[in-house]
Amino acid sequence: ILIVGAGLVGCLFALRLQETNLFDVLVYEKRSDSRKQDKSQSVGKSINLALSKRGLTALGEDLTKKLHNIGVKMPRRIIHRQDKSVHYQNYGRNRDEYLLSVSRRELNELLMDEAEEAGVKFFFGYKCMGCDLVKGSVRFTTDTYDKDDAHLETVRDLALIVGADGAFSAIRQQLSKFGRFNMTQKYISHGYSELTIPPTKDGRYALEDSLKGDREDTDPQLVQGLHIWSRKDFMLIALPNHDKSYTVTLFFRFESKSKDKPGYDQLKTDKQIDEFFREQFPDAYDAIPDVVADFKSWPASGLVTVKCEPHYGGKALLIGDSAHPIVPFFGQGVNAGFEDVTKFFEIFNSEKTSEANPEARLNRTIPIYSKSRKRDVDTISDLAVEHFEDMKRNTTSQDYFKKKHYESDLQAMIPNGGFIPLYSMVTFSNRSYYESLQKSKLQQRFIEEILAQHPMKFERVYGDENSMYKEENADERAFLIQCYEEKLQEKERLLH
Repeated sequence: ILIVGAGLVGCLFALRLQETNLFDVLVYEKRSDSRKQDKSQSVGKSINLALSKRGLTALGEDLTKKLHNIGVKMPRRIIHRQDKSVHYQNYGRNRDEYLLSVSRRELNELLMDEAEEAGVKFFFGYKCMGCDLVKGSVRFTTDTYDKDDAHLETVRDLALIVGADGAFSAIRQQLSKFGRFNMTQKYISHGYSELTIPPTKDGRYALEDSLKGDREDTDPQLVQGLHIWSRKDFMLIALPNHDKSYTVTLFFRFESKSKDKPGYDQLKTDKQIDEFFREQFPDAYDAIPDVVADFKSWPASGLVTVKCEPHYGGKALLIGDSAHPIVPFFGQGVNAGFEDVTKFFEIFNSEKTSEANPEARLNRTIPIYSKSRKRDVDTISDLAVEHFEDMKRNTTSQDYFKKKHYESDLQAMIPNGGFIPLYSMVTFSNRSYYESLQKSKLQQRFIEEILAQHPMKFERVYGDENSMYKEENADERAFLIQCYEEKLQEKERLLH
């Protein structure tokens, strides 16, 4: 079996294939081996990773333990306002509900090492130029492919070609010519660029002092999280790294539409760049030594969503971003890709029969996997775009906070998963994306009905962060919880 692409999902898929002891697994990658490069040398632009339940489940207990040594737990959002004040939004209600901020490069190299140790063979500097989906062969050029003397090499007689070569997959492009393959592609209006907040001279997180505010916490780990500077139509985020730096990402329109909807086309001069960051993100601006140089060193990149079906054809299979590139705003890109691996091998292992040969098992698994996975990856693709709007606008609005306080109350007070926020279902469970969305739609319908029926009670109880805890609001708070429970009971009665 040949895997095109030694990225995160390709390496994990290779590792799991090799662990079956049924196949010889080869991985071909157009880039050079990052493990042999200086750690300070860039190996390409990437939005930092926020691993959650699905991704960690796919990696397994042993790899997850290793990741905790190089990652940083993020149990909350930290919302930065323009006046430099901060607001904390915990992701969940317990210590197990957190995101793990991990360097893409470090995770990728860890997976390469694990796969190589298991017996996977890696070939670097090979660019895929095409494949024969019927005969099972792939054509490559060597790392001199941009020169006149490029060497062409073909690998033949493959049982399976796995496309794990990212959003602009060469294998997917080949499948698009194979017949009865449907695909849509859409860029959003915004792109992204990356910056870095380095550690302080004494080796601390540069945002640490501003995070503490009036909190009594002194451990910087206790005040870490996913930092968000929401500014209506655009935003900045920062993820903490193990070395006490932050990976910072600006999501911004390519073309400006109005004063409230600025774009990269308005950030041409050093003065424009400096003033923009100083006015919009003052605390981040203070922490970036040379924001102009940092910003200019990383040209903006586009963000694309691709949907396709089926995820296979002939002797080829697509996984991860090759099958379903999504925008990063729900933090599920790599998590969904890793879950592809989990779901594939759940089906593959369920198809075991004593008389079946490995290739026959593959041929039965692939169409079942593709059909079952399509609905879920389309769901998270749509949710990721919708979540961008939520992060840009709603995280700073009072209505958003009121609703979140009520949802937090419902989650705490109603037993047996009677209410679970959509974000929690997607991020901190392995429930299917589609089922999570359907449950959330019903929950939100109940909440909207209650708000429409009892707006004054809702305002008194959840009007500010502390009002829900006031003794004089206890009865109305209990009443609003009971209203939701009654709607759940009515739903159960109708179902029966």
